[in-house]
Amino acid sequence: MKKTGLLARPLLRSVRAKGGAFTLIELLVVIAIIAVLAAILLPALAAAKAKAITTQDLGNKKQLAIACSIYSNDSDDYLVPNAAAGENYGWCCGTMGENWGVAPGNIDPNAYETNCLAPYVGNQIMAYKCPADNIPSANGDRIRSVSMNCFMLGNLPKNVATPLIGYNPGWKTFSKTTDLRSSLRPSDAWVFADESMCSLNDGYLQNGLNSPIFPDIPAAYHGRSNCFSFVDGHVEIHKWSGALTGVPYALNVVEQNLVPKLGAQDPDWLWLLAHSSNR
Repeated sequence: MKKTGLLARPLLRSVRAKGGAFTLIELLVVIAIIAVLAAILLPALAAAKAKAITTQDLGNKKQLAIACSIYSNDSDDYLVPNAAAGENYGWCCGTMGENWGVAPGNIDPNAYETNCLAPYVGNQIMAYKCPADNIPSANGDRIRSVSMNCFMLGNLPKNVATPLIGYNPGWKTFSKTTDLRSSLRPSDAWVFADESMCSLNDGYLQNGLNSPIFPDIPAAYHGRSNCFSFVDGHVEIHKWSGALTGVPYALNVVEQNLVPKLGAQDPDWLWLLAHSSNR
């Protein structure tokens, strides 16, 4: 009987080991494997999410580009009228709250359902919003992130267009798409871009081309990039590499008249110089 009992003990220990808890070493191995998998998968998931947002924004800009093209076809080749400060006409019909303010225009869809692009954009007013722009104004999530190149005036009334023509002395402004064909190519001339909420108010994105300065601030929501539509209807992502990579997005931060440290050598200012207008 003793012999039988001695033989049984290793078997019992083996059974208990199979049904028992993990050892510390086994747990550490599992945790290490999970950590390695997370390190591999999380960047890929983040990149996939960023790509999806960028694709959505490109789609929004494409919708606006198509709307602008149809508008021009229906309007004797005129570009969409720009929206200068304090005026209730143009493609976005007036101003939003200054930067992070509480103006009704931040959240009221009415202006976008009745503006000159409404028949062409329809009820897809989300086309005016960058999906990566997720910092709200004081009265809620904004409807709009985009602004229009200040050199594209479109068919503004003469009394409104005249002072805007002189905003950048020596640089051309454009009322019709045919105005570009003898100077800046339609494929090189941008129309809409995302503007940082550090400066967003009206729909007229001011560019300073006579000296290196950003009166209004193009956004960098997509990994230091911006999404542009062009007169010829194409859209593209442009990656910043100069002063615009450091634009703040903290709540209530206001940034206007940004002077790049590199001055006239700033690559972001030079890109806008080449794609906004010409002398």
